[in-house]
Amino acid sequence: MTKLTKKQFSIVLLLPIIFAIVLSLPLWQLLSSRTTYTIEATSYDNIKEDTYINIPLHVKRVQLEPSLRKLTTQQNSVRKKVYAVFAVSHNKKLTLRHVQVTKPKDEVYLPATMYLYSMNAYENQDLPITLDVGRAIKYADTYNYSTTTDYKWDATLRYANGHAVITELRKPAH
Repeated sequence: MTKLTKKQFSIVLLLPIIFAIVLSLPLWQLLSSRTTYTIEATSYDNIKEDTYINIPLHVKRVQLEPSLRKLTTQQNSVRKKVYAVFAVSHNKKLTLRHVQVTKPKDEVYLPATMYLYSMNAYENQDLPITLDVGRAIKYADTYNYSTTTDYKWDATLRYANGHAVITELRKPAH
């Protein structure tokens, strides 16, 4: 067994630390971001620790970039990572503009999953695409228990460079 030189020992010690710092930068950016947006969300039970929050986008075929439109007409089932690009209203509410395959620049976007299992089922309907966002819920309104099977929310997202976490869930003000 050979001894490590000081230089080799420094490299062995510093390399994992540098790797950990580089991997944690997007999370640090997101947690330190003050940029927030609101988007509609649903859940299938009242808020609890382990509640799954779904942010479905009901996408019309014309909102897909041409290559995705072609893909949905050529294949019976599709599972693909895509990017949802949003317009931001004056009250910071997100509205879907279009869906594309490549990561956009200089626009508000979020990664999403397009999973279509039978194209015949979506012939004249919107395509369900789900946003991939994390949860760090600090506040949530609660619904009275009722016969409803899905709960509607205005979700507040903390956003940074295409990453987002849900921080608040409020009942829609209708």
